[in-house]
Amino acid sequence: MFASQGEREMQKGMRWLITLSLLGAALLCYAMGSEAGAVSLLILGAVFEGAFWWRLCSGRRSAPRADGKR
Repeated sequence: MFASQGEREMQKGMRWLITLSLLGAALLCYAMGSEAGAVSLLILGAVFEGAFWWRLCSGRRSAPRADGKR
C-alpha cells in the first residue's frame, strides 16, 4: 500500500536514471547523425530529447491540500 522511505528514494533514483538516459541517448543520436549525415538519427535524437524534457517537466505535482489549494 504505502511505500517506505527507502522505496520512494529508489523510485526517485530510477526516475532520474531513466531521464538522464534519455538525454544521453539524444546526445548520442545527435552526434552520430551529424557525423554520418543520417537524418533518421537526428530525428530519433529529437524524439529522445522531447521525451527527456517531457519527463523532466511533468514531474509529480504536490497533492492538493484539504482546503483545495496547492
